Amino acid sequence: MLLCAPEVVVYAVPRSGADSTVRIFARLLGVRQLVEAAVVGRHASSNWLVAGAAIDATHSASMLALAAARPARRRLVLANAIVAATFAGVGTAQARKADRCALRRRDGSP
Repeated sequence: MLLCAPEVVVYAVPRSGADSTVRIFARLLGVRQLVEAAVVGRHASSNWLVAGAAIDATHSASMLALAAARPARRRLVLANAIVAATFAGVGTAQARKADRCALRRRDGSP
């Protein structure tokens, strides 16, 4: 969605101020998310899931710093930070599940 129609996502945040710069960065973020999903999906091990979660957590932290530096973009940037933090949490949970499944397979448990 970010890649094809960034304004749809950006305008979902009230008073976000979607200009051409915001749309360009939204598209770049969409590309990054697709590449990350393709890589992590292809190598669905706990290590790759943790790496994806770390990327998302880093992105969330950088958005928090940007929110402090750019008050005019705060709403949009904080919304992005929340989404990235959610992705990081989900990735971490998936990595834990993958570890448990791998341990069961190794031990021969069902």
